[in-house]
Amino acid sequence: MFGLFRTYLALWVVASHIIALPFVGHYAVHGFFILSGYLMALVMNGVYGYSPQGTATFALNRILRLFPSYWVVLILTVGVVLILGEEVTSTYRPAIFLPTTAAEWLQNITMIFASWIPLSVQPRLAPATWALTIELFYYALIGLGLFRWRHLTWAVFILSLGYHITTIALELRYGTRYAFIVAGALPFSIGGLIYHYRFWFEQRSPDIRLTYLLFIPLFALLPAIASWLRQQGIDYPASGMFYVNMALNAVAVGWLAKPSQRFDSPADRFIGDFSYHIYIAHWTAALIAAHYIVGVARPNTTLEGGIVFVLTVLICAALSLLLRRFVDAPVEQLRTAAKRRRAAPGLDQA
Repeated sequence: MFGLFRTYLALWVVASHIIALPFVGHYAVHGFFILSGYLMALVMNGVYGYSPQGTATFALNRILRLFPSYWVVLILTVGVVLILGEEVTSTYRPAIFLPTTAAEWLQNITMIFASWIPLSVQPRLAPATWALTIELFYYALIGLGLFRWRHLTWAVFILSLGYHITTIALELRYGTRYAFIVAGALPFSIGGLIYHYRFWFEQRSPDIRLTYLLFIPLFALLPAIASWLRQQGIDYPASGMFYVNMALNAVAVGWLAKPSQRFDSPADRFIGDFSYHIYIAHWTAALIAAHYIVGVARPNTTLEGGIVFVLTVLICAALSLLLRRFVDAPVEQLRTAAKRRRAAPGLDQA
């Protein structure tokens, strides 16, 4: 039901990084956070349950879902850095250089970067994984019951909304709202509320195809407006687009979550399975495309940058097919076996 949506968000992250499009990657990341909040609340309440066994099975499945493919990408990235040299890789993306301490290696292996603003930690061999630190943090809390009850989910939402309002009132920098672990509570709790009110959305949601037709142009338009406002020196309305986008993503997730109309076709699943691999591997793929094929030193908005973007997507797609065949397929058998006794129909993608 969310396959096309997930890959669409992942492609915007790639475009933001490789073509240096402002804002759109930020918007996509928080779209992922909202979707994760919804899906994790859904599977914890509807599949695993909150018994010790259920929580442990949930944790095991999250590990099996995220880490095997990532470790392959990590090894590939280490190879690229060794071949190209750290001067080349860190010029293209400053975070991409080899760890030098055990702590740095451990953070890169676990995707748990030891900072309340994980985006600030370097090196990150797969730079986008700072957001996975935030994902893992909230997975743990959700597994422990953060969104188990509606009133608790509302409390998290209200407190996190208060945090965001406070950062704006105090004129704190944008990163405190975008990349700070605490700030992630807002999009995650929005996803949790969508779970608790999913039947309300059921009664008000249009056809899923219309959701995509409305969402795609709006999602592309908002960062363009924010960028134009920022160029005019109008900062706060530009920052406001961040929250307009969050609302837009919430509506999209709510509409796509219609219980009686899940768009869960094999084609949707096939497309959606590209999303995670694109997200974790696109910087590595971009380094290969930029250095060996196009010959550019940094991400840019030129035609060459556009060519690197296209090649990056193609390399990621090819890598994804290999990962799905040789890594994800065997691991998926383990995941399915772990939750077979509890899983409800249609939830095995979570």
